Amino acid sequence: QWDVIASGAKVFNDDIDAIKTVVSMQDIPERGRMLEDVQKADDNLSELATYAADLAKRIRDFAQTVEDAQNAIRRILDRVSSIDSIIDTITGLFSGEAEEIARDVVDVLNNSQRQVKAIVGLLGQAKQAINDALTEFQELNRQVLVATFGDDVGNALADGFDYYSDFEVGILNGVINTVSGTVAM
Repeated sequence: QWDVIASGAKVFNDDIDAIKTVVSMQDIPERGRMLEDVQKADDNLSELATYAADLAKRIRDFAQTVEDAQNAIRRILDRVSSIDSIIDTITGLFSGEAEEIARDVVDVLNNSQRQVKAIVGLLGQAKQAINDALTEFQELNRQVLVATFGDDVGNALADGFDYYSDFEVGILNGVINTVSGTVAM
């Protein structure tokens, strides 16, 4: 899914270049500001594509690590699934299989630790991305409201929106922090 998002964000590159060309050819006072906003959209789409592609790679790597740990767990369970297997495992300890058994146990424990770190890291990145997006949206929203309603009313409306959206994102960040803390225990 993240690969699709990365590819989809890259699709707009040609369209944004065309928009920049059209806007730059206009002889209007807003041209400079419009070009800045189009550039900002282009930068954000590029950043989204890069972030999505990186996340897709991390997920694939994580899935491979999980698969390796599952295989190690299966090998351990195979060794202890019956009396014969337990006897074979015990005799194997004396005949040199102890290293292989220990390696499987270490693989399982290391994978559990990597999973916790990966989840906490992804939650932290998600929280930062949400905060960054909100801040940028609030800035754009304030500009539009002030331009539409004037300084006094526009700023009052923007302050109300900022308060409400900061509160909602604060709740979301609290949930993310709770989940991160719980997972890390």
